Amino acid sequence: MPNPEAHFYREIPLTTLTELPTHPPDYRTLSFGQRITLERLELMLAKITPGILSKEETDLITFIVVTREFAFAFQYSEKGSFSSEYYPDYEFPTIEHTPSKVFASTNLIS
Repeated sequence: MPNPEAHFYREIPLTTLTELPTHPPDYRTLSFGQRITLERLELMLAKITPGILSKEETDLITFIVVTREFAFAFQYSEKGSFSSEYYPDYEFPTIEHTPSKVFASTNLIS
């Protein structure tokens, strides 16, 4: 391997789990954050086939979405990545070579 240090992974500490309410509040009363707004949440809910979820299930799933709003990205600038503290850049070993013309002229490469 090019750099054995690059393949070392640290143990990820467990986070405190969010306690789920047994009687979630109506989703319209939740405190919305930066990414999940009432308008965005209602656009998400509109994509669920009517009648699939009960009111309580809808309120619970919206509670989770609002609580974990940073799991969602609506713009490229909001995307996340794995922490390099736990997942260092992976180095792929390569062998210097010239691609064969045999494979380039067949249908194996699309």
